[in-house]
Amino acid sequence: MSLSPRPGSDFSETTPLRAPVFKLGDINQPLELTHKEQQTLASYLGKCDRRLLFYLCFGYATDSLNKMALSNAKIAGLTADLDLQGYDINTALGAYYLGSFLFQLPSNLILKRARPRYWLSIVMLSWSLVTMCTALVQNAAQLAWCIWPWKLIFDVIGLVSLCWGVLGPSVLQDYPDTAMFITDEDRKQVLQTLADWKIMLWTVIDFCANATTQVNGLFGPTIIAGQGYSPHVVQALLAFTNFMVFSDMR
Repeated sequence: MSLSPRPGSDFSETTPLRAPVFKLGDINQPLELTHKEQQTLASYLGKCDRRLLFYLCFGYATDSLNKMALSNAKIAGLTADLDLQGYDINTALGAYYLGSFLFQLPSNLILKRARPRYWLSIVMLSWSLVTMCTALVQNAAQLAWCIWPWKLIFDVIGLVSLCWGVLGPSVLQDYPDTAMFITDEDRKQVLQTLADWKIMLWTVIDFCANATTQVNGLFGPTIIAGQGYSPHVVQALLAFTNFMVFSDMR
């Protein structure tokens, strides 16, 4: 099966890439690479690490901070200042996850049409602005519409991710066959690597780990504060654990 080059690709019609033959019955077989292919793969991974890994990891970290901002703002005085009652906080959290659920599919469909470097940057910039604007909410209804954090917490987190999102178009790449920092040999290796069953397994593992992280981020501040710690101590404990998680990303 030949792969048609995307617009802007360096490949010509006379030298199409061919995806490796991948059969369901071979899923338990290890991916065997020649010595040259191993060298090519190592070179490709090194280039991706240097060009993309830090940016993506830090972007993911700011995304997590945005999600945790409401819980952190709650123990920092949000509930009292906005006179929130009963399930007001849960309503705001539910509004976020409902929106996230409804727009996941359209967003991924847009990635099929738009250039990923620009679309992903637009998404990051948009949520950064929403986070910062949430500092202006005056009541529970406005909070549910904005969905996010409180005063300085929202402004600082939103500003960091905003600045990081601006770098997206210049740092991110759209597709392996249009990436400027890898060679033709690297591109062929990418296709073979993506057929490895371990990639699929890692996707499932990452989904489960992410679900756990979300629960900790949303309810961790409230649980720790419930043990009698002051808001400043809670923020420091969470900042330490988040830093350790971020430092282990690689």
